[in-house]
Amino acid sequence: AASAIILATVGISYLLLGAVVLVKNPRQSLNRSFFFLLVSLVGWVWANYLGNLTGIPDGEILFFNYATFVFPALSLYFTLKFILILSNAYKSVPHAVKLMMIGCTALASFIGASPYVIAGIKYHSDGNIILFVPLFAIYFIDILGFGLAIIIFLISGLRFKKGWEKNRLQLVSLGIFVTLVVSVATNLLVPLFADNFALSSLGPVSTIGMVVAF
Repeated sequence: AASAIILATVGISYLLLGAVVLVKNPRQSLNRSFFFLLVSLVGWVWANYLGNLTGIPDGEILFFNYATFVFPALSLYFTLKFILILSNAYKSVPHAVKLMMIGCTALASFIGASPYVIAGIKYHSDGNIILFVPLFAIYFIDILGFGLAIIIFLISGLRFKKGWEKNRLQLVSLGIFVTLVVSVATNLLVPLFADNFALSSLGPVSTIGMVVAF
């Protein structure tokens, strides 16, 4: 019950923050990207919580676990777009690269929401254990690619920023780096190689630091 209250508070706070930023200037690409990023993070936080509940129908548990793969893909896309806009680099990105970003996000979301990643669910006291299938590797590479692209553009952006803009980007970089490391470790590496899902909730929770940095 306590964790549900905390996650509800986090979710509502994210949505309110995103709505306030969007209302200020809905035509600004940075504000729109930030809003959709927060919506994606709320989806991930709640899908992760609901996917580990017991006592609900198998179909619902499987649905929420599919969602835990879809929302991170969307979150990474909007994070990358946000960083590109923030560093004034988005307009110079070739149209083909923008389409590739959308295509990779669509591919990861499609794979994550299908039986090509999850073969089934095994119940455990520490949380429901996902049974992966071989095509999970494609999703894994796609997600890591987005994470690497975010880090590269952050480093590149820091080289050309000065003063308060550089300080702001450094803070954003720190928040994103911590979230990426914690999320990849607890939601991908540990479950895949150690078959341990007990730490999976740390990934969504770590987004609080990233949002505060924004």
